[in-house]
Amino acid sequence: MRLPAGAIITGAAWRVYDNSASGEIGSCVLERHFQSGSNVMATETLASTDPSGVATTSADILNLSDGIIAGREVVDNATYDYVSRCTVVGTNSLTGMYRFEVDYTVAGLPVV
Repeated sequence: MRLPAGAIITGAAWRVYDNSASGEIGSCVLERHFQSGSNVMATETLASTDPSGVATTSADILNLSDGIIAGREVVDNATYDYVSRCTVVGTNSLTGMYRFEVDYTVAGLPVV
C-alpha cells in the first residue's frame, strides 16, 4: 500500500470473518519490507494481532487492532514498501480478511 511520505502511523485495524469450526485467522500484521540493498528480503512488523480463535456456533465478524511498534511509525516510501496481511489457518473459504484500516497523522493537517 502507498501511504503519505512522512506520515506518522498511529494504529492498524482489521475486520475479519470467521465462520469455520476448524479454521481461524492466525494473526494479522502490518509490515514494512525493504525495497533494496543488503536487507532487500528483510521484513519488519509494525503491528500484529492475536489469533481470532475458531468459531463456535455462529459466524464471527471480528475487529482486530494493534498500536504501532515505537521507532517504526514514520512512513518512508523511499526505503520501504508497506503490506498488510492476515494468515488463515485451515483450508476453507469461511474465514478471511475483508477490511483493513491504517490510522496516521500528517504534520500540518488537522486530525479528523
